[in-house]
Amino acid sequence: LDKFGSEQHWKDAIEEFKHSGSYVTLEKATDDYIATMLKKESLLIFTPASLFSYFTAQKNNAQVIGIILSGKRSGLHERDIRKILRRLYTLT
Repeated sequence: LDKFGSEQHWKDAIEEFKHSGSYVTLEKATDDYIATMLKKESLLIFTPASLFSYFTAQKNNAQVIGIILSGKRSGLHERDIRKILRRLYTLT
């Protein structure tokens, strides 16, 4: 894990997974690592990192749209959908 961020970066996500069996915090830790790595690497314009950064942003936008549509289809109120989206961006 030291090669991909640091042990501390993954520690809470692994503990949460062991405790609940949920992959949500692991996915969030992965997304945070990728965002940090891309932020550093995408400054060099003639590298694949800029292109990867663009596609990652598009993937994130598609996931947000999917969450909103799933929530609306299942009958969730707008405030509940907003809570879910906020939780995605505030998990550490």
